This record gives sequence, C-alpha cells and structure tokens, in this order.
Amino acid sequence: MINIKNYINFVFFSKKVFLLPKKKEILIFDQTGSHYFFKYLKRYNYSILRTRYEELNIPIFFKTFFQFKFNYQSYLINYINCVNPKLILTYMDNNPRFYKLKKEDSNFKTVFVQYGIRSSFNDIFALKSKLKKKDNKVDKMFLANKTICKKYSSFVNGQTIPIGYFRNNMVKILKTKKKKEILYISVFRNYKNSPGIFKNVTYKDFFSNDSFFFKWLEKYCLQNKLKINILARSDNNKNFLNEKKYFEQFFSSPNIIFENKNPYKHLDKYEYILTNDSTLGIENLARGGKACFVCNAPNKFPLNTRKFGFTEGLKKNGPFWTRENNSRQFKKVLDYLIKSKRKSWKKYVNKVVMRDKNNKIFQECINNILKN
Repeated sequence: MINIKNYINFVFFSKKVFLLPKKKEILIFDQTGSHYFFKYLKRYNYSILRTRYEELNIPIFFKTFFQFKFNYQSYLINYINCVNPKLILTYMDNNPRFYKLKKEDSNFKTVFVQYGIRSSFNDIFALKSKLKKKDNKVDKMFLANKTICKKYSSFVNGQTIPIGYFRNNMVKILKTKKKKEILYISVFRNYKNSPGIFKNVTYKDFFSNDSFFFKWLEKYCLQNKLKINILARSDNNKNFLNEKKYFEQFFSSPNIIFENKNPYKHLDKYEYILTNDSTLGIENLARGGKACFVCNAPNKFPLNTRKFGFTEGLKKNGPFWTRENNSRQFKKVLDYLIKSKRKSWKKYVNKVVMRDKNNKIFQECINNILKN
C-alpha cells in the first residue's frame, strides 16, 4: 500500500493530467536519467512515466480506484497498459517497483541500466534479503561488471549483461596531453541535513575521517610540488558554495571546479585522479586513465560495502586503493598513482568496470526488441 504521506502528496499536490496517456513503443520508467536514452531512441516514439508522485493522471487514477486497488503499483500497471509499450526502460536499476512490473503483465519487455556504484550503503543491496527472487523479473539488466551481474541475479530473474557505466560509455575520450596534477573527485554531502543510513550509522560517520586525510593530502602535495584540483559534487550554485567552504577548511589554495554537465572532460585532462568512492573514479579506469581510491571511512557495515573492490572481493589494500585510515597506506597508493604507468592498471580494470563504446551492445538489444 502507498504510505499516507506519499498518498496525500500524490492526490493533492501533484501536477494533474486529465487526458489518457497516448500509446507509445517505449515507455521510460522514471524521469531521472531519462535524457541519456534519448540519443538511442530517435527512431522510435516514447514517453516518460513519472514515478515519484509528481504527476497524477486523473483517468488512470479513477480507473484504479474503481477497481478497488488502492496502491501505487496498480496505478502504474494501469498506466502502462494504457500506453501499451513494447519496451519499458529505466535508469533506476535500484527501484524494486520496476522488478515487479513483469509479474503483472508479460506483453512488454523490461530493461534497466545501472546508474552508479551499488552497495548496502543506503542502497539496493541493503534490501536484497527482503526481495524474493520469484517476485522479480526483468528481461535485460545492463550492469557495470560480472560480479555485479551475479549480485543482481541473486534477487532478480533475467539476463545480465556487463557493459560498464552507461553515461561513461556515451562520452568520447579526449586525446589530449594530461596535466600532471591531482584531480580529487569529491563525494561531499551536507551530512547535517542527511538522514541516518543504518541503525546508528549516519552520513556524519562516513565523513568522520575527512579531516585526517585531507590534512595529510595537503602536506603530501606541498612536499611533492603537486597542484590540487577538486571536482565538486554539487550540481547547483548554492550547494557548491557550501562545498567550497568545506574544502577550504583543509586546503590552502585548492582549485575547486564546478561542473554540472560533462565531468568526463576533466577526467581526460588530468593524469592523477583521486577519490574516496566516486563512480567517476571507476569510470576513469574504463577510460584508460589512472585513479587511486582512499576509502578511509570507518570500516563498519554498511559503510564498508561501498568501498572500492569490496563487492568484487578484492583485498582491503592494493596497489592503488586502501580501505584503511592511516598515512602509510595513503602514501603507498598516492606514490603508485604518481610513479606508475597506466598499463599497470589494466589487469584490474575488467574486475570492476567494463566499457562498451557508445553503448553498442545496448543499442543492438533495443533494436532487436522493437524489431520483433
């Protein structure tokens, strides 16, 4: 059943649509990330099903009501049946509602694409034990690597296909001389306004070791005459100002970069990429670049499940990653980042990420579904 707060928002505060949705070949489930699909759907007609209670289709709502089905999933199914698509596509791979669409109706194909790193850290793997595989069915799942494929196969029925990260695959790699400077990819959050994650674990815990590492990094960069650049996580000016103030506590003169359109162009410009656990760091490996991962948050569940290599079963420390919060490990991975050649990363890349240039495998799959 829909919870009462969402129900009130849905009925009274959502945008109202008074016409039935039109029939389409493709229905995109959830607006988030939907624009990444548009490039590949030019030959077809499609529409978006907004699934976050932001839009209410009045005829579909009353149809569901008079069927005495007072739940959101039934509303979604009625909407889908009206559109009658051949394919339902989503970028929200961690939305359990999507897994259950096939249980209701099998006249369409369902496909999802992995959005980012997945873990038990406020994410889908935390729900894995509660999701019954027999209730979940997706025709195709496009995922980051073979290990993630096995994870999803444990609670969702369907074909898994490792392709890396969809958005990264779309963006051409710039062939340019890289700056021998550090680019730190921020994972900043305004944790004071963030909810708890698991039992007594909060986002404040996740960032509790920042000060120790950043002060060490400032000293390391000064000693090695390295410029520090920080690629901000914020996607709007207000959040960026808060993020900028946060980093200026630790670094004397950082170059803090605001980018809300194409972060990949910055990955391709810098030789030394550094992050805690940003998906962008992993994507840089798929782009042929070097990246090191200082995953120094406390080693407790579920924080540890998001750390580099955890899901893939890699050791807690490696040539270019550490899951510890000590300066000896920091120096080891930073030295490797600076001194090693790019080819030394290759043997690890396919374990954590793939690259399907321009999403050719995805394109072929979509075309085959719609052709049939």
